[in-house]
Amino acid sequence: GNHDFDVYPDKNRRRDLVTWRQVVGYEDTTFVLGKVRFALANNVVYHGRGGYEGRFNDSQMKWLDSLSRVTPKDVQMVLATHIPVSYGRQRDSLASMFAGHREVLWVCGHTHTVARHTVDADGRVEEMIAGATCGSWWRGVKDEYGIPYSLQNCGAPRGYFVTDFSRKGCRHEYSSVGV
Repeated sequence: GNHDFDVYPDKNRRRDLVTWRQVVGYEDTTFVLGKVRFALANNVVYHGRGGYEGRFNDSQMKWLDSLSRVTPKDVQMVLATHIPVSYGRQRDSLASMFAGHREVLWVCGHTHTVARHTVDADGRVEEMIAGATCGSWWRGVKDEYGIPYSLQNCGAPRGYFVTDFSRKGCRHEYSSVGV
């Protein structure tokens, strides 16, 4: 995401992912666990020093298309990104790319909100905006211990989702932190 890039004091040096690649490895990767194919993809594209947008480049789109084609239709697909896919221009083309799969889940963050909605007309592609354990960047009224309540921008408590994948689909449970 936009928080993973190295930032340099030299204003002429572009932000990059040198540290990410040294510690984690690839920006985009996939693995299968049980009957679920996970694809983790960096959809943050920078435009100079401070501007960026959420989208995939051409090679990422080809990669995602190939994953969709080689993954059996009864295997659930999960695409994890930072910026919500539904916020970008590629939402419809990605939804149609995954058409025919039993179930597709897009998981993202970035907005410090919690939300779930279906993306396509037949309800097979769902997007879950997972919120943040820091809520709204650790801001807000402080409790008796001096810790801010840090509600998400949508008013939900800071927290995270735990998802259980089964043959009948997936079940999401939200766990709040410190409440």
